[in-house]
Amino acid sequence: MNPDRFKVFFSPGVILLSLASLVGCSNLEMTSTWCDRKIAIDGIDSEWQETMVYVEDADLGIGLQNDETFMYICLGTTDRRVLAQIIGLGFTVWFDPEGGKTKTLGIRFPLGMHDPMKLRQALQDQEALERDLAYFLGNELEILGPEEGEQVRRLLSVTGGIKAGSAMSAGRFIYELRVPLSPGEDYAYAIGAEPGASIGLGFETSRLEEMVEQEGFRGGLPPGGDGGRRRGGGVPGGQGPPEGRGRPERLELWMTVNLAPGDGEPAD
Repeated sequence: MNPDRFKVFFSPGVILLSLASLVGCSNLEMTSTWCDRKIAIDGIDSEWQETMVYVEDADLGIGLQNDETFMYICLGTTDRRVLAQIIGLGFTVWFDPEGGKTKTLGIRFPLGMHDPMKLRQALQDQEALERDLAYFLGNELEILGPEEGEQVRRLLSVTGGIKAGSAMSAGRFIYELRVPLSPGEDYAYAIGAEPGASIGLGFETSRLEEMVEQEGFRGGLPPGGDGGRRRGGGVPGGQGPPEGRGRPERLELWMTVNLAPGDGEPAD
């Protein structure tokens, strides 16, 4: 992996973080940056230029910020294999206020694409994918928990303090999420943590086989754009996956996040 490719993606200040066997790894730790500005949850990463960390083995850029009221998350990728999993299977961000890997509160967005043939075609046509991204993402999200078995579906426009948004431009996919830290009168759903605490944060898609077995994906997923997952000497993007690796791994990543303890006023 050439880190310069992702430096162009985000900024000259991006950090390269490469960990062996990252997917499912349990020792990844990151620190949230104190948020001193308003962050628009619009899929544009202009507020994240100096805070993104590139996790090489997951082919994701990750940015974390918080103020006294909210935690903000930004993810980015140029890898169409990762994007196929997020859009096709659905994507959930999990929070554990105790700092472990318990799935206490989950925000699922997008919910998953039910037209795999159209998605496959769009993944091979960058202009079509960018033009029709809103269709593939949908206009709803699901809140999972915090009570066992609790599952609520909401329109993106009426989710209380939770906000999610994504956009794509020039082959770059950006995902943003805002979640309240503590429950309150205005926020029924929250992480259950205070600034300065350590929490568990997880990212996952559903099982890859659920998408591959659907009509339109029986031939496997399309090759990566600027690059598929390239561990162990994989080939550059555009040439398909290495022999014997026709399917990318399911995205499943957990980390410990140390929230910034700042004492300023909330930025949003």
